[in-house]
Amino acid sequence: MTEKFAQFWYPDFIGIAYTEKNGNLLVCPYFDNLEKANHVLSKIRNWNPNFTRVRFIEYNLDDYAIVIYENPKASYEKINFGLYRSHMRQEPNYLKWKNRILKGNCRLLLLFSKDPTNISKFRSVGESLRIKDCKIINESELESTDYSIERWAHETCKGN
Repeated sequence: MTEKFAQFWYPDFIGIAYTEKNGNLLVCPYFDNLEKANHVLSKIRNWNPNFTRVRFIEYNLDDYAIVIYENPKASYEKINFGLYRSHMRQEPNYLKWKNRILKGNCRLLLLFSKDPTNISKFRSVGESLRIKDCKIINESELESTDYSIERWAHETCKGN
């Protein structure tokens, strides 16, 4: 019997920032609304790091998407929560951190600032979460059954 689950993809964050702390790469979705950031934190703070996945999907020479979720097989929730954002540019900041992403050793940290154009005004929301499974994949790899959840997110949300 196949288990059924539903996935809610949350796209309402401004973008992704990257930084380093204690030898770990911090992958940081950032928000300009503290209430939204706290809502997301309430959904992810208890994710099991062994089943938390972050996928960077490079889908042309210039753009990428990010999918962040807990494997639904590890969750006891009937509706799972994940973050998805596409149409992000592979600009120097992303390219600077790309090798660190490939090496793993990543953590997830939510950030908030009323002025997200000024990085000095960012502040953390909650504690960082360990990520056991962080990868960069190419859009063509979404055809693999290994990435069926990522494919689902990408196909249903990329146009938004």
